[in-house]
Amino acid sequence: DLFAHNGKIAHAHPLGKITVDGNFSDWPKTATKYIITTLLSDARPKNDADFSAFFQLGYRLEDRSLYIAFTITDDDFVQDTSANVQWNTQDGLELCLDARHLASVSGVASFMYSKKLRNTNHAVYDPFARSVSWNNMEVAFTQKGNTRFYEWKVILNDELAVGKSIGLDFTMFDKDGDGSFTFTGWGKGGSKYRDPNSLGDVVLLPSNQKLGTVSGS
Repeated sequence: DLFAHNGKIAHAHPLGKITVDGNFSDWPKTATKYIITTLLSDARPKNDADFSAFFQLGYRLEDRSLYIAFTITDDDFVQDTSANVQWNTQDGLELCLDARHLASVSGVASFMYSKKLRNTNHAVYDPFARSVSWNNMEVAFTQKGNTRFYEWKVILNDELAVGKSIGLDFTMFDKDGDGSFTFTGWGKGGSKYRDPNSLGDVVLLPSNQKLGTVSGS
């Protein structure tokens, strides 16, 4: 079933073997790039060099996992490794997932990734969101100049099935040395860490099926 909660839809195709190491050379060259441009903060990035991002994705039935490759351009990477690190004191990436993706009563689990801060949120009423943890995740981070690469594997187990739609979105936090702070998502909607209606849809397609771009409101 497809609900397109915030209007964004992506199509995931089967992948060959992927090593989660932050090197995307084992990804297909034809993987669609989904641009992350929905401003969620009052402030906005100065330009594309200040912050711009896209993601690519696919899945493997062999390990019941979704794979996501993020490419972020940011000319001022701020990393807070102090004991007082907070979500708004540094750059960060938060993945928000509604794996069951039902018309009602399914919930979100979110995972914020940075060097020091690994916040999670779980909808306790949803059996998958309640139990999923960093043990279901494998993440690698690399950096080349002003470009950062995050490679993310999410083990979905029985929630991964061809033809199914899952809820997914991200919040990308950009802290700069001048004190400015912006955050951007794939689709519209706040509180993505707990609101399934603020997530987009990822449709798991068979290898021989391709669809045109779909959007909604």
